[in-house]
Order: sequence, then C-alpha cells, then structure tokens
Amino acid sequence: MNYISFYMGYLRKINIILLTLMTFSNGLTYEQSYQFRSISLPQGLSQSTINTIYQDRYGYMWFGTQDGLNRYDGYDFVVYRNDKTDTASISDNWIWSIFEDSRGDLWIGTYNGGLNKFDRQQNKFVRYRHNPSDTNRLSNNNVVSTIEDKSGNLWVGTWGGGLNCYNRKSNTFTHFTLNTPNIRCMMLARDGLLWIGTWIGLYSYNIELNKFTFYQNEPNNYKSISGNRIVNVYEDRKGNIWVSTFAEGLNRYDREKNEFIRYQFSTDEVGQIAEDQNGILWIATRGDGLILFDPSNGKVSKIGFDIYNINGLSDETIFSVYADRFGGIWIGTGSNGINYFNANRNKFRHIRFEPNSDKGLNNPTVRAICEDRSGYLWIGTRGGGLNRFDKEKGKFFYYTYNPTKRNSLSNNSIIALLEDKLGNLWIGTESGGLNMYDPVKNIFIHYQHDDKNSNSISSNNIMTIFEDDKENLWIGTAGGGLNKFDLKNKLFVRYQRTGIKPNELSGNYIWSILKDKYGYLWIGTWGAGLNQFDPSTNKNKIYQYEPSNPNSISSNTIYVIYEDSKGNLWLGTHGGGLNLFNRETESFTHFTQKDGLPNEVVYGILEDANGNFWLSTNKGLSCFNPKSFEFRNFDFYDGLQSNEFNQGAYFKNRNGVFFFGGINGLNSFRPEEIKKNNNIPTIVLTNFKIFDKQVQLNGSLETITEVKLSYKQNFFSFEFSALDYTVPEKNQYMYMLEGYDKDWINAGTRRYAAYTNLDGGDYVFRVKGSNNDGVWNNEGRALSIIITPPYWETWWARSLSALFIIALGYSFYRLRINKLHKEKLAQQQISMRFVEFQEHERKRIAGELHDSIGQNLLIIKNALDQYEANTAEQNVNSDELHEISQLAQESMDEVREISYDLHPHTLDRLGLKKAIQSCVKKFMQVSSIHFVYDVDEIDKLFSPIAEIHIFRIIQEALNNVIKHSNATECIIDVKQIEDTLRIEIADNGKGFNTDDIFTKDKANEGFGISNIFERVRLLQGEMKIDSSINKGTNILIKIPIVKEKKDNG
Repeated sequence: MNYISFYMGYLRKINIILLTLMTFSNGLTYEQSYQFRSISLPQGLSQSTINTIYQDRYGYMWFGTQDGLNRYDGYDFVVYRNDKTDTASISDNWIWSIFEDSRGDLWIGTYNGGLNKFDRQQNKFVRYRHNPSDTNRLSNNNVVSTIEDKSGNLWVGTWGGGLNCYNRKSNTFTHFTLNTPNIRCMMLARDGLLWIGTWIGLYSYNIELNKFTFYQNEPNNYKSISGNRIVNVYEDRKGNIWVSTFAEGLNRYDREKNEFIRYQFSTDEVGQIAEDQNGILWIATRGDGLILFDPSNGKVSKIGFDIYNINGLSDETIFSVYADRFGGIWIGTGSNGINYFNANRNKFRHIRFEPNSDKGLNNPTVRAICEDRSGYLWIGTRGGGLNRFDKEKGKFFYYTYNPTKRNSLSNNSIIALLEDKLGNLWIGTESGGLNMYDPVKNIFIHYQHDDKNSNSISSNNIMTIFEDDKENLWIGTAGGGLNKFDLKNKLFVRYQRTGIKPNELSGNYIWSILKDKYGYLWIGTWGAGLNQFDPSTNKNKIYQYEPSNPNSISSNTIYVIYEDSKGNLWLGTHGGGLNLFNRETESFTHFTQKDGLPNEVVYGILEDANGNFWLSTNKGLSCFNPKSFEFRNFDFYDGLQSNEFNQGAYFKNRNGVFFFGGINGLNSFRPEEIKKNNNIPTIVLTNFKIFDKQVQLNGSLETITEVKLSYKQNFFSFEFSALDYTVPEKNQYMYMLEGYDKDWINAGTRRYAAYTNLDGGDYVFRVKGSNNDGVWNNEGRALSIIITPPYWETWWARSLSALFIIALGYSFYRLRINKLHKEKLAQQQISMRFVEFQEHERKRIAGELHDSIGQNLLIIKNALDQYEANTAEQNVNSDELHEISQLAQESMDEVREISYDLHPHTLDRLGLKKAIQSCVKKFMQVSSIHFVYDVDEIDKLFSPIAEIHIFRIIQEALNNVIKHSNATECIIDVKQIEDTLRIEIADNGKGFNTDDIFTKDKANEGFGISNIFERVRLLQGEMKIDSSINKGTNILIKIPIVKEKKDNG
C-alpha cells in the first residue's frame, strides 16, 4: 500500500468534509442575500450559453456565446454574427474569448473561425485564420485565449495549435512549441509572467528570458498542483495566482516557496474565477452553482440553483464569471443566459414565499413581524398563519389554524405580533381574536369576544398590540375600540366611542398605539383622527383634519405613531404623508410627495443609529433625514419585495436589523450597510437614426466626434445609455442640442431624443446621465452635428440675395428720396413764394398806409392846426378842434405802427444790423425788461427775403419774451461764425415745459414759435429751445450763409 497516497487521500476527504460543513453551516441569515438579475433571450441575448465575458474601456459588456458575439449597454443587445456574404463580418458565431488591447481594438477568439479584430472606427472585423501552407499565419482556427504583453505583442492560445505571438508591424505569427498543442486558458500576471493552462499541466513563460517553466501533478507530492487539466488561471489583487482544475479542485501558487496549496470544495469541477470588491473569490462550477471563498479567513459559502427562487441563480452549471469595474459580478451560465449581481442593487435581503419548501414563507402577504428573545423571527401572514424562522437551522416552521385542534392558532390571518416583557408572544388575528403562544406546550391560548361578558375583548378583529411600562397590553380593534388587558387578572377594560360620554375616543377603529415619555397614550384611528389619551385621568383630546387649517393633521387615518430619540412625535398617515407634531403649538408639519416622499401612504417608521427614519409606503421604502428634510427612495429595482408594503409590518431587532413586510414577503437589512452608489457612469451614444432608420456612420459611435448631414436629412434621433448596470431602470438622463435648445431637457429614464426640421448650420448634441443613486456624469457625451443647407440657404447664395435685395432696396430708396426731395423743394418754393408774396403784400399795404392814409391824416391834422390858429380870435370852441387834431395824431401813430409791423422800412433804409438794433430799442421803450444786445455786421450776407425772415425771427422771439416770460433781463446775441449766422436769445423768466411747446403755442401764443420754426426751416437752419419751469428760456438758432442766395439777392 502507498501510505503517502492513502494519507493524502484521507486528508483530502477531511478537507472536503470541513469545507462542506463551512459551506452549509451558514444557513439562511438576515445578512446574507444574493439576488440576481437574469438577462437572457427575452432581453435580446443571441444564445443562452455564455462562454466568456468582458468589459471594454467604455464600459460596454461583451458576451461570447455559441451563436454570436453580444454587446450590452444595460438595456439592449447588439449582436454580431457571421454573414457568409460579408468578409467584414465576424468569421464564426461560436465565441471562446474576448480581449481589448491597448489601442482599443477588440480581439475575438472563435471555435473554428480563427482570430478576429473588431475595428470600431470602421465597424468591421478583420480576420486572422490558419493557412497550412503559410507558417507565418495563425497555427489553428480554434482560438481560446488572447492577451497583450507590456511590449504590445499579442499572445494567442489555440486548442490544437499551441501558442502564437502576433507581430503587428510584420503582420505575422510566431509559433511556440509546447508539450501539447491544446491550450485551455492564459493569464498575464502583473510581474510580466505569462501563465498558460493546458490539458496536461501548467506553464509559466518569462517573455524577456524566453523561458518556460512547467508544472504538473506529482502523485506523491501534495505541494504540487492538484491536477493537470487546467481550466482557469487568475491573479487576485494581492498578487496570488489561483489555478482551477477540471475535477481536481482549486490551487493557489506560493511564489516564495514554489509550491501549490490545494483547496477542495463540495465539488472539484471548478472553473473561472473572479474577485469582488471585498476580496471574495467567486468560483464557477460545473453542476454546483457558485462557490464564494474568502481567502483571508477560509470562509466558504455556496450559491446554488433554486427552482423556487425567481431572483436566484438561474442555472447550476456556470461557464464564466467576471467582475466589472463598478462592483458588479457577471455570471455566464451553461444554458440559462446571464446572471448579474451587484451589492448596491442587492441592498435588501428578500425573504419570499416559497411553496413546498421550508426555506421560505408559506404565504406571500406579510402583515406583522416580531423577533423574540430567543432569536426566532415570527412573521404573521394574511392567509398562511404564523411563520417562525430559525436562523440556526436555516428553515421555517409554520403554525396554522386547525379546526380539529382546540389549541391551534385561531385564525390564519395575522395582523399584529408582540412579545411582552415576560416573553409571551401575543398574536392579533383578523376575526379570530387575540392569541398567546405557549412555547413550552406549543399551544395557543385564545382571548375572544363574548357578547355576554363585558370583560372580554370588545372585538375579534385585532389591529395593533402595545405594551406600556406597567405591563398592561393595549389592544386596538377594528370596530371595537380600545382595550386594556390586565395580565394579572386576565380582564379587558374597554374604551369605546358611544357618543354619550365625555372624553370618549374619536372612533372605534384603532390602527396604532404609542405611549410617549410624558405618559400620554396616543391612539391613531381609521378615519377619525388622532387621540391624546391620559390613562391616569381618562381624559382625551382629539386632533382631526381641518380643511381650512393648514397646520392641522393632514389625514384622519393614522397607520403608525413613532416617538423618536429626541422625543418628537411622528405620524404616518393614509393619503397625508408624514406628519411631525409640535407639542408646544399643537400644530402639524406635513411631508408629502412634493417634498420627496415617494408616496403619501406611510405604513411604518423605524429610526436608525444616525437618526434617519425609514418609512414603508405604497411606493417602496424611503430614508428620511429629519435634519436636512431630504428623502432617499428605494423601490422594487433595488431588491425590495415589492413597491407595496403593509400596515403594521415593520420591526427592528436587538442587533439593529430592520424588517419591513409587504405583499410579496419581507425585506431585512442593516441601514448602515445601505451605501450610495458613487460610480460615475460612462455616457455613450448607442444608436443614431435618420428618418427612424439606423445609419452607418464614418466611424463608431464610441469615437466619432462629428456627423455631417444634408438639409434633406432633417429628421434624426439619438439613443444613449449611462453604463452603470446596478439598476439601469433608475438611471436618469438630460440632453440638449446647442444651437436649438435653450436649456437642458430632463428626459427622466427615457434614453431617446429626436429632432426635426432643423435649419442648416452647426449644432452640438450633448447628453449627460446618472446612476441609480443620482450620481451624475456632468461631462457626458458630445457630438457635433453639421447640417449643410440647400444652395439657396448657403452663405454665398444668401449673400448674393442680400446684395440683390440691398441694391433693389437702395434703388427704391433713392427713387423715394429723390421724390421726397423734389416734393420738399417744391414745398419750400411754395412756402418761400407764399412768404415772399406775404411780405410783398405787407410792404404794399404798409406803403399804402404810409403814403396814402398817413398823408391824408397828416393833411387833416395840419388843416385842423391851421384852422384852430385862425379861429382862436373868433371865439370858436378850440377844445373840440384840439381834440380832433389829437385824434388825427393818434391815428397817424397807429398807422405808422401798423406799417412798421407789416414791413420794417428801417431794413430797407438802414440794413439788417441797424434794423435789429432799432427793433431791440423799440422793445426797450415799451418794456421794463433790461435788454442787452450784441449784433455783428451782417448786412448783405443774405438775400432781401432771407433778411426779412431773420428780422421777423428776432422780432417774434422778443415779442414772446415781453408777452409771456415775466423776465427781468434778456440777452440778444447775433454773431457770424464762419459760414453760419448764430442767433441766441436768453431770458431769466418763468420758463415752460418744452414737451408742451406746440400745444401752448397754438393755444396761447398765436402761432409765434411755430412761425419762428417755419422761417428757420425755410432758411435751412436749425433751432433748439432749452427751457424749464422757473429756470428761464434759451433759444439758439443757426442759419447757414449760402453764397448763391446772397449773390442772387
């Protein structure tokens, strides 16, 4: 007998037994939860056998199957298959291996099609196949593994052709001869050694030294590798080399001692290995699910296939395992597609309904939860009775109603559970009354309503049970009000609403009870509000919803009342959200959906060690921070039993584990282990369509930066994805098209954007996204979109059109200007002729008045004077004659005045300068205003008609000063400045509002200022009036001196 072999075999059996015991001694605990997302044919996977898994630099997941290469973005698959008519398609559909090199090219090893390089830019495959007549080609078409070394050389392992090294520059393969042509796997360690697993043993290859080292099983050496058929070689983060063998277990290579340490599990058919973020090795097996091994403490656990667990492992045969960069574990099964696990997704352990099994609930609807002092978890179901979970044994025990047994549970619908201070378990049932469980006798004692006994419980519908500090049980019923149970005397005292007695409860449907630190009993009802009951005085105060009072309680149905560690009172209501009660003001603060609460039905409240509240609702769980008033919400996609929970189904055990029950079982978790997913997802464009048809661009969507479109391609759309696979259903997106959208568009979970009828021009499409916990990649992805306009919208066409329009417009403009100019000249000529005619008539009339009427009046006056002198001696009445003479003199003066106003004769006799001076002196004689004037020599600068206009302008201005200004001083300044006559008249009078200049002028001033404006315009001058109330008036006039006019005058 070979004693060494016997001894080694014996040790191996002992090792297997110990590891098996370790594996199954864990049982089913609150902390352990492995829920998987199943991804298979219905989601678009091409085939359900997953040979290999890989994540590329962008974050896409790639899966090699027996029928096609698959790329996955968390939502959809893109499948690459061989097309016999297309040499740029992949060469074979059976995929063994996937690898991305330092350049970003993907290398695909196939079963019978050789090696393929996927060129992302061209979106095509380049084939490398075996050619028996060319030794520089690939040695075999069955490619099982591809790896790039630090120098950029590509190493290719084949089954049947051994090892190859591909030189990119020469495009040739170098073949290496091993003891076998059949390579099963390869791995490049961080120290640069190439490990090669074959079907006859393990090789390590020093590339720099070109040295192979061969390791084989030595039957008499237990420090040698355990088997020669190598399935997988893996290096963990600590640098340990792990080797999986076919049917001979797992090995770890000790570099320092140059020996192998063997590990046997419940099965020796171990395969691929992946390490999770906690350093746990996930080991694939053929037929025994997954083995989880912690090298730091030797702890082993197993995840097997369970036909009743819809969120469990979908297959017992695992072909591939892969750990992605975001903490996810991908499992490729032998016949049931992909399973995905992420600790962030599986935050909550789900205890579910599992019929015909003692590993789960016997009914899915959980209404009550309690853990007793022995560590048993009691779960009340609606229809399945009472379930007890023994975590030591990892199994459930069930207690149901049995009509043949008097001491069985009285009803299978359990609504409330409580363990009292004495260790008794109290069970409230629906229509079965109150039960107490005796664990010693394993019987239930019933307390039910008796119409003939007023000391019996008031109703058999028990909704809630509460124990106060005096060891009294307070029982809320549906329809029977409140009951206090005296444990010593076994008597019930009823508190009901009859409508007769004072201090009664507001209603008889009691849903929640709490005794606060002040000794008050708070009682929540269905539809009747909140009661503050003082047990010592039997006084009661009622708080109810008041529509007109925003500070009243928000709902009259209260499911839960909770007093936090600071003594604050919180209420969970039906339809009114969460309420905080202020004891001092007796007012309520409401928190509803608009504040971030996922749903306004709050069933349960538990407080964690950080002071956060965990709320169960009809739309998942919510973690509420009472300091910041922020909500963090979780739903079915996070691993909850359902989005709908149940009233009364919440519990916190002594170890800080939380339990919440609903319509599909219950969840357990430790709040401190619910971590935020801080991974920033990569944002990728996954599809681009024109008129809803996918188009092939000049490059891949991963790398392309610009797309050029014709104006005819003006309906296009994008699809995009945030590559975080934790809960892709909750990833959020925002996008905008710069040059079109004014702001970001919040797309929610929608991954699609479309645009139509865009003008030609340059645009930039931007998209950003978040992971399931709202961590955003704000840089996102950008793609330039250039839309070439039609020729009539090009810059040159628009320029020519613009020039033509400008020219045409200018022509019309010039025609119009010329016409207006002619009309203006005609108008000016008419105005000038009219003024000239007016002045001519004034001159004629003045002359007639002066030469005719004036002379006649002079003759009459002289005759009267002579007659008066001749008749003085004849006693004629000389007074009458003198009076007639005086009247004649006054008439002569008026005629002279009128004649002067009609035409200034001094202008003809003395010139413009002296005429202006004479005019000023005249005004000085008839006014108390002090005039100061200075007039340049301006005679003969203007035509006679222009001189009349200038004289009239000054005359009219001074006339306005005297009549309207109430001034005491006036300055007249007439100057020639080069080719301009400058006239400035300023007074210190009362001034006026220049906005009313024409209104006042027309109303009160006889068109005086209007006449001045008109004369200035006729002289082609400009006039500015500066005046304000009580600050005087300043008139500034500038008239050009036109030589032609002077010469023509």
